[in-house]
Amino acid sequence: MSEKRGIVLVIEDGKLQREILAEILRGEGYEVLAAGSGNEAKEKLRGAAKANVILTDLKMPGMDGIGVIKWAKGIDPAVQVIVLTAYGTIESAVESMKLGAYDYLTKPIQKEEVKMVVRKALEDQRLRSEVSYLRQELEERYKLNNVIGISPKMQEVYKLVKKV
Repeated sequence: MSEKRGIVLVIEDGKLQREILAEILRGEGYEVLAAGSGNEAKEKLRGAAKANVILTDLKMPGMDGIGVIKWAKGIDPAVQVIVLTAYGTIESAVESMKLGAYDYLTKPIQKEEVKMVVRKALEDQRLRSEVSYLRQELEERYKLNNVIGISPKMQEVYKLVKKV
């Protein structure tokens, strides 16, 4: 596949796991950035194109996966963050999802599962972007400024419509 389908940032402190995930995703046509820690990920994204999807380990030295979610969503609320962990708990899953994680996967992760979740995360991101764009277009097209009528009675109607 020569066409890039999106940018995926893999943050995993285990070198072998990081390389395997990166290779799987490159095989699907994604541009992949890989980092061994949250802090390294920050450096990789500084001045580079923004990531569409971030796969992050939960337990890492320095900035953990929860910190990565907060940091990533603070920079770009549209980024999709997928949390990976070998130590899954209900509490960490709930906290991750409350902070805006797209999904929460427990290791060992299957190749097809990674591909499917990333594909769905990108599709969700695309759909949200499209809905936002269409909403803006609709508001612009049908705002009251586009309605013609300057009589005092029409002005009262506009005020009433705005209240409603």
